[in-house]
Amino acid sequence: MSLKLVYSEGCLNQQDATKREKYLKTHYGKMFLHNRLKSYLTG
Repeated sequence: MSLKLVYSEGCLNQQDATKREKYLKTHYGKMFLHNRLKSYLTG
């Protein structure tokens, strides 16, 4: 089995990365990722 990276984000520092991670774990963050990946995977 192989894994394929389909999405990543870069941050300027640890504080920004922590804020982004906390947001992505919220309901709205999960909806954002779902829509982003859906558009990426369907072309």
